[in-house]
Amino acid sequence: MNPTEARAIESRERQSEDARFPVGGYVERQVSDEIDLFELLQSIWQGRLKIALITLLSLVLGVAYVYTATEWFESNFKISAAKAEALFDINNSELVKVAPDKALQEVRKKLLSAENFKNFYLYSSMAQELLLPLESISKEQYAYAVFTGQIKEVLAKVKKGEEEAVDAFTELNFIYPEGVEGGSLLSAYLLWSDEQVKKDLLNSFNNHRDNQLLLNQRKMKRMLDDYERDTEITVIRSTESYKYKRIVLQDQLKALKIQLIKKNQQKILLLNENIAISKRLGYQKPTSPTDVKEVRDSHVVNGAGVEINNGGYSWLDKLPMYYRGFESLEAEKIELNKRQQERFPSAAIVDMEKQLALLEKDRAIEKLQNRKKPEAFLNEYIALEKRNEHLKTLQINVSEVELYELNAKPVASQGSIKPKKLLILVLAAFVGLMLGTLFALIQGASRRRSASL
Repeated sequence: MNPTEARAIESRERQSEDARFPVGGYVERQVSDEIDLFELLQSIWQGRLKIALITLLSLVLGVAYVYTATEWFESNFKISAAKAEALFDINNSELVKVAPDKALQEVRKKLLSAENFKNFYLYSSMAQELLLPLESISKEQYAYAVFTGQIKEVLAKVKKGEEEAVDAFTELNFIYPEGVEGGSLLSAYLLWSDEQVKKDLLNSFNNHRDNQLLLNQRKMKRMLDDYERDTEITVIRSTESYKYKRIVLQDQLKALKIQLIKKNQQKILLLNENIAISKRLGYQKPTSPTDVKEVRDSHVVNGAGVEINNGGYSWLDKLPMYYRGFESLEAEKIELNKRQQERFPSAAIVDMEKQLALLEKDRAIEKLQNRKKPEAFLNEYIALEKRNEHLKTLQINVSEVELYELNAKPVASQGSIKPKKLLILVLAAFVGLMLGTLFALIQGASRRRSASL
């Protein structure tokens, strides 16, 4: 055998030996990693008493929890919109209008208000007797906690394609522990919320009425202020107008008297001329001409337009003045000289003096100033006054109003909703069984490992 063949034989033998060890180790490792189901069942069977004991212990704990845990119950009510005629006393008040749907929504807002429930708890002795707060928190905090955790609104299921439920209603659910009269508490809360909405409506009515009364009073005061201001302006204007009317009349009267004085002086001059003529002719007494034809053809001398009462000499009016005789002319001259500025027999002077006397006082202004109740002459003021009297007679009666219809009265549930006793017992038994089985398997594996070492 040459060296080459010897090396080939040695190489094959070495490969055979090297291959034999890994294969054996792999088979051993594969066998040890496999789970023997029979051994598992055997371990469970051997630990059956322990499994049963653990299961029983878990079940006992579950039973203890079920019978020691606080039981919770629930109560709910359902309300819907009232009929329109049930709100007649409110809608007939003229100042407040509320539709049935709106009234239901107002009650719903109150029911779902945490602040409203807090006030209900604080001011309701029954609520405080039924719900005793913990010593660690205040009444306000306890009320908020109860409202947040135990009072829920039940939303109506809306069918696909519908915007809202066909029968609109409000449902409230209250979950309460054992020992609490949940139905009574929920009924009291519903009545409280109803009363609060009615108080809000009453306050709204009173506010509307008070605001209208206040607004009308302001309008009335503004009318009186405007009236007084207009009266003051009218008085000022009238006083000025009357003042200058008097001044103008006084000027006219003065001018007229001056005119009459001038005419009187002219008349005296004329009388002096005729007196001289009548003395020269020797006419002492009124004289008539012997020739009537001469009288008819004679031209009458003008008397210069002076206003003189010549009623006693009617037949002499067509003759010259000196025919009256110097005695009568001198007598007239003496009287004319006696005339004073204020004693002229003139109708114009009398009329002007009358107008001046009328302008001494403006009776229209005096009437405005002496009015004790000027508002009686303002029609708009009287209308607002009547409106205010009507507003004061308006009333609203909310005590008999039904803001909703009670579809389901709040009553206590017949059984507790939690804890779920049967479910808890089943879970306790299942958990005990699983823990016992796991314990038995672990113990069996531990025994096998100890035996293999």
